[in-house]
Amino acid sequence: MNPKSFYRAALLECLSYVCSDEAYAAYRKLAKKGCPDGWFGLGNARQYGEGAKPNLTKAEKYYRCAAKLGHAKAQESLGRLYEFAEKPDYRCARKWYARAFKQHGSINPDIAYAAYRLGWLNERGLGGKKDIKTACLLYRKAAKAGCAEAQRALGYLYDEGLGLPRNYTKAYKWYARAALQADETACNNIGFLYYKGNGVRRSKKQAKKWYKLAARAGCIMALSNLGILYEDTGRLKKAARYYRRAAEAGNKYAAKQLKRLEKKKSAE
Repeated sequence: MNPKSFYRAALLECLSYVCSDEAYAAYRKLAKKGCPDGWFGLGNARQYGEGAKPNLTKAEKYYRCAAKLGHAKAQESLGRLYEFAEKPDYRCARKWYARAFKQHGSINPDIAYAAYRLGWLNERGLGGKKDIKTACLLYRKAAKAGCAEAQRALGYLYDEGLGLPRNYTKAYKWYARAALQADETACNNIGFLYYKGNGVRRSKKQAKKWYKLAARAGCIMALSNLGILYEDTGRLKKAARYYRRAAEAGNKYAAKQLKRLEKKKSAE
């Protein structure tokens, strides 16, 4: 069995959660032969505890071995480890996301998420200078490669006119692409476009439909927006119900609106 086939077989075992200890042993054999896929498999197993005890220090070590051999997914994984660590190191995250992106500068689904995260760090100025133009470029490349988060982020830049001319039609287009991949925030944002009539014909019916889709997928903001929508139509009991659900999930605006409705009710 050639190394690539060996790696795929090990990966399938790991993903199916069957005999993952055997998959881990297979990765070790590949790594000893200097195969970057083997090192990446070991890192993945150590990060998520598949076939071995979770150990982020070892995961980082193994990812680094693969990354130095040019493994783009390992470079992306290193970036994630640094970005989402208990004490984030955004500079290191940028470095590894950039390496993954530079290896495949053209549209490539394998590095789309790395390009998106690099764009996100550039947009917010984390780990380096704030650079909205670079963020736009990276989001666009990742969005075209099919990354739902990047599609939503690009839609938002058009929606708010950040680094790009405000264009609600283009915002809708990119939100819709992300929504097709079940991105709950994109669904909520489409609902808001319908609620305001930005780039589409104003329709509270359509807004409600999109907010509900987003809420079912776990978007807390959509619960709050449903509260606003029902309050607008005078259905205060339903409004309070949605505000309460959003407030219980930590939405401060919804908590404030719920308190206001309850005061209003007690004053009547």
